[in-house]
Amino acid sequence: TGGNTETDGALLDKVRENDTLKKISVTLGKYREIIADKRKNSFSYGLGEKYDITYGNDISNCLSSELALLGAPETEILFFKRYYEKHLQQYRKREPSVKGDGDIIVLADESDSTWEIAPWVKAFALALMNIALHGNKKFALVHFANSRNVKTDVFESGKYTTDDVLAAAEHFFGGGTDFESPLNAALRLLTSGFGSADVVIITDGECEVSDDFAKRFTEEKLKNRLTVTGILLSTDDDCGKSLLPFCDKIYRLGDMSADEIALEVIGKKV
Repeated sequence: TGGNTETDGALLDKVRENDTLKKISVTLGKYREIIADKRKNSFSYGLGEKYDITYGNDISNCLSSELALLGAPETEILFFKRYYEKHLQQYRKREPSVKGDGDIIVLADESDSTWEIAPWVKAFALALMNIALHGNKKFALVHFANSRNVKTDVFESGKYTTDDVLAAAEHFFGGGTDFESPLNAALRLLTSGFGSADVVIITDGECEVSDDFAKRFTEEKLKNRLTVTGILLSTDDDCGKSLLPFCDKIYRLGDMSADEIALEVIGKKV
């Protein structure tokens, strides 16, 4: 899906004619800028570990360009000035997260009540897809509503078309909500090549899972060293309890804005 003018023109026409795709494009563009900025300010060295740049006076983590100041009398003073002011540029190792650099599986709630927030959900999912594919990882978008309505779209670098992305962006089930079916779909992906994956479930409501399911899913999580992040797009204080049995971290719209949630999750994955 490179820079084919005819394809790009068809894509622009389709976006222009579709309000949902317009909203997705605007939000996705914003998140892609955030991702690009994070990449520009992120460095790898050693065994590919990720680092940010910060300021301090820890010489063992200083950038080589700062240490080079010690090589000449005229710049040595500048080095010591920065050292005492704790203003030397240095690497700060990012906190490791389990499977943080693995494949990404997004479970997107498409029940009736999510219609208004669907463009944000899809834009955020596509931003995570951008991160996964840029890192030569796999990405899956699991659309779900009730127990019968589950659809899995898998994306790998070079193995999808613009139409595949548009179809995933436009897809919407409607209906009720069931969590067990999409979580089972995520487990199936683990046995078909997604052996190292982070799962993100995005929903606006409640749906209890059975004790037996919660126990089995937890066992699979531990076996595969997975993390599951829940994003609850509801401001209802009583909402979100049903995410607790299987989520390691839950972000709530009542505590943060949608953009703040996106920024934090993206920051942990870039």
